[in-house]
Amino acid sequence: MTQAAATPCVVFDVDGTLAEFDAERLGHLVHGVEKHWDDFHLAMADAALISPVAKLMRE
Repeated sequence: MTQAAATPCVVFDVDGTLAEFDAERLGHLVHGVEKHWDDFHLAMADAALISPVAKLMRE
């Protein structure tokens, strides 16, 4: 396979696409009327990546 020139792109994560979401551990932060997005995002910073998607993003 030949390497193509890098093409700029935009990638965004639809919940559960790039990183594992542990609903039992983190669901209380975002499921319900009151959302705690700052705490949720801090916790998700350590979430396990979904390997095939992470590999695709690196390429």
